Amino acid sequence: MENRKSKLKAVLDAANKRENSTLVELASAAPAELEAKQVRAKEILRSADRAPIERKRGGKRNDPDYEPITVFVRKETYRKVKIALLEDERNKQAGELIEELLSKWIDEKN
Repeated sequence: MENRKSKLKAVLDAANKRENSTLVELASAAPAELEAKQVRAKEILRSADRAPIERKRGGKRNDPDYEPITVFVRKETYRKVKIALLEDERNKQAGELIEELLSKWIDEKN
């Protein structure tokens, strides 16, 4: 129990020391530097008061027609796929290639 108290005291002492050194740095700062820091602090507080901007999230992650999956492939195979996709002029991504291959496989099964 005593060991825990001493660890807690050491942590609190370190936090107080950091806080005090920050106050000393602020107090010793040049007036122009101090004023710039105050202006920046006010900007941060004003921006925190603003309502959050609502953004429409795009992409497959938020599209209900898509579902994320995890697959395991050999590293060498995936490395070759990435190289081939980079060389391909159609700018296809690995997910698009997998979708295409799975769709073809389903069509062949039917």
